[in-house]
Amino acid sequence: MKELLRSIYLYNKTYYKVWVHIWVFSDSKNVFDFTYSELSSVLGIPETTIRRAIDKIFRAWNDDGRTLVEFEKSENGSNQIKLYPKGKPKSKFYEIHDEMFDWVKVWYKKNDYDYLEIGRHKKYIRLISDKIKKSMIERTNQEPNDEGVLNSFQLFFENIPDWWINQGQATLNKVNKNYDTILNQIKSKNGKKRDSYQKSSEQVGEVDFTKLTEND
Repeated sequence: MKELLRSIYLYNKTYYKVWVHIWVFSDSKNVFDFTYSELSSVLGIPETTIRRAIDKIFRAWNDDGRTLVEFEKSENGSNQIKLYPKGKPKSKFYEIHDEMFDWVKVWYKKNDYDYLEIGRHKKYIRLISDKIKKSMIERTNQEPNDEGVLNSFQLFFENIPDWWINQGQATLNKVNKNYDTILNQIKSKNGKKRDSYQKSSEQVGEVDFTKLTEND
């Protein structure tokens, strides 16, 4: 942790002040609960600067295959940072999210979709995949494996109706927001499209994605 804090000090002394405070006042489990307004008042640093300090360092510290910081924001405005001084190995499912992101970038390119903000919207990959996983569980009453969720994620995007793409409404944040609507539209596709969809789903193996999309 000393080396990490030292690197912040050399980079930006204001950011260093923020992170030293977080480290010193974290509890015995290295957890620090806060609101931006409280932290701003205690440190005498503008909230906007604190937000940049946390966001920039959070991304930098988690960029080499390890998780050094976890950040959670609650709906009531409070936030929580958990520090892992020795690093926490990233989960396999995190790697699956990376694979989804790499795949979907190719999908956008294939569909000639101009998407400058895709890097900032990467967080929606996890949200979309969680919704797909939930839909699969609701249909099968079984916990799907990572490969099944990945394949279903790909099939879902491959079957997004053209309207969303043509109208520029297929960005990750909008797909996440309109997930239920898009899924219902996939359900009601014509027979020819559903036949194609069936063939695709057979390639998934143990995950029958058509069960996810069939009408009630």
